[in-house]
Amino acid sequence: YYAGLLTAAMYHGASHQQPQIFQVITDKNRPAIECGKVRIQFIANANIQQIPVQTKSTLKSILTISTAEATAMDLLCYPAHCGGLNRIVTVLDELREYMNADKLKILVESQSGITWKQRLGFLLDRLGSPNLAKILEVNLAKQDRVDYIALMPGLSDEDKAIKNIKWKIIENTDFESDL
Repeated sequence: YYAGLLTAAMYHGASHQQPQIFQVITDKNRPAIECGKVRIQFIANANIQQIPVQTKSTLKSILTISTAEATAMDLLCYPAHCGGLNRIVTVLDELREYMNADKLKILVESQSGITWKQRLGFLLDRLGSPNLAKILEVNLAKQDRVDYIALMPGLSDEDKAIKNIKWKIIENTDFESDL
């Protein structure tokens, strides 16, 4: 297991709002735990062994968290656990400062998913990180097939939305960073 999503972003210094829930990525589904004011949410990922992690010293222990690059990936793999697109964009806006291009390239090449790469590349491009976005663009160009996907799944009006040709993203919603 590892601390991920908004919790990991906080430890990377990329969450100017304190997460209300401590988020843990595990290999199996588990019910949430609530103990006093502490709430822990478990999110299952069967491929947890392939996710790059690092350790972080805290006052009472050593915590395993996802790397900045893996945190960015997880934010787009599990958007329902992150408070919506504006929150994801705000966290990414801060997190991109801590992302390493070489580590992102290794992560992108080791992961088979395509949709998170499209969304992350699109958002990094929009946030002004073309060097990081280029890594995702190069990887997507190597794929046999990349279909158009909605920027945020589950929202309607996709037929009226703008289609971004570079990332094959259907811009079905607007977004802005709180920064």
